[in-house]
Amino acid sequence: MGRAMQVSFLKPLDGPTGARRLMALLKQGLARTAFTEFRCAVAYAKVGPLLRLSSSLADWRASGKWAEAILGIDQRLTSKEALQAALGLFDRVYVTYNPVPNSTFHAKFYLFRGPSEALAVFGSHNLTLGGLETNYEAGAILTMRLPEDQQTWDEAYSCWTQLAHGSCPNTHPLTPALLADLEVQGLILAEAGSRTPRPGPRHERGVRAVGVFPAVPPAAPSPLPAFTGEGPARLKRPRTSTPRIPLLRRALVIQIVPHHNGEIFLSKRAVNDDPDFFCYPFTGRTVPKKAGNPSYPQRVPDPSVYLNIYGRTGEHIRAEDIPNLNMVYYKLKSEIRITVSPGLARDIPPYSILVMCRTDPGSDHDYTMDVFAPGSPLYDSYLASCTTELPSGGRLRPRRMGWI
Repeated sequence: MGRAMQVSFLKPLDGPTGARRLMALLKQGLARTAFTEFRCAVAYAKVGPLLRLSSSLADWRASGKWAEAILGIDQRLTSKEALQAALGLFDRVYVTYNPVPNSTFHAKFYLFRGPSEALAVFGSHNLTLGGLETNYEAGAILTMRLPEDQQTWDEAYSCWTQLAHGSCPNTHPLTPALLADLEVQGLILAEAGSRTPRPGPRHERGVRAVGVFPAVPPAAPSPLPAFTGEGPARLKRPRTSTPRIPLLRRALVIQIVPHHNGEIFLSKRAVNDDPDFFCYPFTGRTVPKKAGNPSYPQRVPDPSVYLNIYGRTGEHIRAEDIPNLNMVYYKLKSEIRITVSPGLARDIPPYSILVMCRTDPGSDHDYTMDVFAPGSPLYDSYLASCTTELPSGGRLRPRRMGWI
C-alpha cells in the first residue's frame, strides 16, 4: 500500500527569516529525476527570480523535460523583462489578462509531475523576489504518490487546465509580436520604469520604525547568477544569457549564412526600408588590400555591438562585445555586409536568425544582436516575422527577413 499524501505548509515568517523559501523548493523540484513536467501560474512575475532559476530550468529542459508558464499581466505588475526571460526559459509561455476593472487574475500555484510522484504548491507566492524569498507569504505543499493520489492530483491539475489556452478566453500564447504589442498598449512596463513608491514612512529617507512596528530587514535573498560570457570589464551593466526581445524600437530580423572568413551579408532591401537604421549612406571608404581593387562605402565610425548566440536547444553559447563592427555596402552584390571573427562565425549555423536591434541613446552599444540557431525555442516565432523573401544568390533556398 502506497504512503498517504503528505501536506506541509510554507508559513508567513519562513520567507523573511530564510527558514524555508519557495525559491529553494522550486530548485529542488527542478533537480528531481522523479519529475518530468513543471508548470506554474502566477499573477505577477519579475525577471530576478527567473534569472535565479535559469540554470535549473536550462538543465531541466536539456534533459528532455517540459516546462510551461501562465503569467498574469493585470495591473501592469508583470514586467517586460520577465516576459522576455520566460520566452527563452520555458517551452511554452502564456499570458492572462482581463480588462474588466473589478476582476483580477490573481492565481499562484506551481505543479510538478512525474510517472509516480507529483507535487503542488498553492499559496500567495508570486514569481517575484519577494514572493519566492523575502515576503510574508503562506501556502500549502501537497506531495503525492501516483496512482494512489491520482484524484487529488487531478483536482490540483484542473486549476491549470481551466486557465489553459483554449479553455480560458483570457489566456493567449506569448509570442515576440504579442509581447511588443503589449508594451505599445501600455499593458506591461520595464522594471526600471514600473517602480512607483507607495506613499508612507517606509519610503521616506532611510528605514525606521513606525509606532509599534519595528523595521526588521529580511534575510538576504539568494544572489543573482554571475555572468559567464565573454566581454571586457568596461560593460557598465551585468549581462545575462536571457534572450532579449527588442521592443519599442525597430529591429531587423533576418536569416543569415555566415561565410567562413566571418563575412555576413544582410540585405540592401533592409537598407532601402530604413536607411537611418544603418546610418546609410555611409560616409567612409574601405581600403583595398590589393592595389587596383575597388573601394566600397563603409560606415564610420564602426558601430559598437553586443552579440549573443543561442544554440538549437536555446542554450547560451557565446557572448561577444564587438567595439568596432565592420559594416560595408558591398556594391558588387548590392548588399550590406558585416564582418565578425571567423571563430564567431563558426558558432553560427546556416539560416540562423539574427535579431539586430538599435539601442537607446546613451547605451554602451549602438546595437544588440541576438542570433538564434534553427530549432531554438524562439526561432519559429522570429521566423514568422520574416515576411520578405530575399534573392537566393545561388543557394538551395532563399533567406527571409522582416521587421519588428
